[in-house]
Amino acid sequence: FTTNPINWDNEYFQNLKNFTWRNITGPGGNIQWEPDLQPGQVMPQAPTAENSNVLENVNLLTTDVALINDDDYRSIVYMFAEDDDKFDEMFAHAWYKLTTR
Repeated sequence: FTTNPINWDNEYFQNLKNFTWRNITGPGGNIQWEPDLQPGQVMPQAPTAENSNVLENVNLLTTDVALINDDDYRSIVYMFAEDDDKFDEMFAHAWYKLTTR
């Protein structure tokens, strides 16, 4: 998730790293994940798709949370969370491979 979905940054990885996640039942009856807020943390919110003036809490899917529960992927999450330039560089290489082969 990101609080500003139209801005390119590494906030998704920072949030995976910096929040502890707990599962909840979403509106459709499926498991979603929300931050288990610690003192001083604020629930992250983003504009809704229907109205950018209305904010809603942002949750994750199990596939997102799995990234920080796997040793190999956790190291990638931390690398991208801590180094925005590395994230940009690796994304550019992956995008080039995806679009040219």
